[in-house]
Amino acid sequence: MLLNLKKVVLNMKRTFFLLAIVLCLSFLIVVPACADDDNWSEKPVITSIYEIGSGKLFIEWEGQTNLYRVYLDDKPVKDVNIDNATLDVKPGSHKIKIQPIKYIPKDDADTQISLNIANLVDGSIDLSALGIEAKDLQFGTYSETFKLDYNSNGVIGATPKVIDAAIDDDSRVLLEIQDNFDADIYRVFIKSGKDKTSADFDVEDVEASEYIQKGPSSVTLILDQAFLEKFGCMRPLLDNKYEFSVMLRERPRDYVKNEKVVDTLLDSKESKPYEYMPMAKWKSGLNIEVSTQAGQGTVLLKWDHDDYGKGVEYQILEYDKLLVVKTSEKEIGRTKEKEFEINDLVNGKYTFAVVPVYDKEKGEAVTVDVEVTADWVQAPELNCNISGEKDVKLTWMSPDKVDSYHITVSAGSGNLLRFINLDYKKIAEFDVPATPGSMEFTYTYPDVVDPETGVKLKFEIYGVHHVAGKEDQKSSTSNQSIVLK
Repeated sequence: MLLNLKKVVLNMKRTFFLLAIVLCLSFLIVVPACADDDNWSEKPVITSIYEIGSGKLFIEWEGQTNLYRVYLDDKPVKDVNIDNATLDVKPGSHKIKIQPIKYIPKDDADTQISLNIANLVDGSIDLSALGIEAKDLQFGTYSETFKLDYNSNGVIGATPKVIDAAIDDDSRVLLEIQDNFDADIYRVFIKSGKDKTSADFDVEDVEASEYIQKGPSSVTLILDQAFLEKFGCMRPLLDNKYEFSVMLRERPRDYVKNEKVVDTLLDSKESKPYEYMPMAKWKSGLNIEVSTQAGQGTVLLKWDHDDYGKGVEYQILEYDKLLVVKTSEKEIGRTKEKEFEINDLVNGKYTFAVVPVYDKEKGEAVTVDVEVTADWVQAPELNCNISGEKDVKLTWMSPDKVDSYHITVSAGSGNLLRFINLDYKKIAEFDVPATPGSMEFTYTYPDVVDPETGVKLKFEIYGVHHVAGKEDQKSSTSNQSIVLK
């Protein structure tokens, strides 16, 4: 008995559900009958025309029927059973008008239902496909012709650009973007790893406008943490890498009302991602102002930097490079001052870096390339003259930075007429303390010199600079030969 009662209740629910469907279908079939009103043919009024995409216009009007024909440049382009339509147009001057039409019904319910089902798509109806001919229609009064000059909004398809990123005193990211279109909304995308979120900065929104600073062709957006959180957007944290990109969004202007359409947006493309790692302000902003050769093998670095009262220390690094790629680095000093002198450099190209350091944290390394051209590392200009029977006087100029000179004496054997083939044997070495200016050294040959065969002597000399805790630095070597007879 209880089971039969449940079946009865279930059948009643099904019956009510079917009745509801029948009522809905009856409403769809009855709607065309409303078109029989006496005022169906009255002139429609175009109320709105605006762009919804490149080459696409949305048109809306008010009328007294439910079937209309849309004309573009005096040609029928669309029949609809709603009070709006979308048209494909090209840039240039156009004329748009709307005409009400009335279908004279036959005993054909399928056609009436088809007219309403079309409304479920976009209102467009292909009357000929439904077997409706011109003789089956009545035409009402045209609307006023609306003339417009159409040019697609430049923001559509444009590619904006993130120009720069920085950090303010409140550790908020400042994003500078290129905007040649005076956009209404800036959609900012923030990506970290595979996660990507966005937030809209609307110039019409009172709160958002506080974080928008517009310039002539660029805009700076302040990525305020609390504001981003309202959109469920990730908040950039210090010392983390992110990719920032932006999209320009603009509200189209209504050709009829001459005002912007609030609920429609035209979008640009998304800009290329801009990689940026927000850092505390003391970690960046260092600028090397001076990097000059201050003496023989000495480079002076001077820089400007605001440490925001932290009292940072500066680490000085030297980079080793292979072509333009850094292969290694070494610390050559630290200082609390904003200058540093690097000594004992030989000729060559160097890359130095200055890094702010505070509480074991390091800031951004700023590099500079310096070329050293010290005179002392050039080969001494040696002159040799016979000053006695077995004496040879050596003279040369000594620049600063040279501590001593190493002289090697070699004697040649073989035929003196065949200078090229002579074999030399080292016979003596000397280390001579250096003094800036003109220097001389006299060498006395220790053996007997045969006046007929003689002896050929070769002198080699190079300068030496002593560096504490490091290998001695050497200049290039010069040599001179002379024959004793």
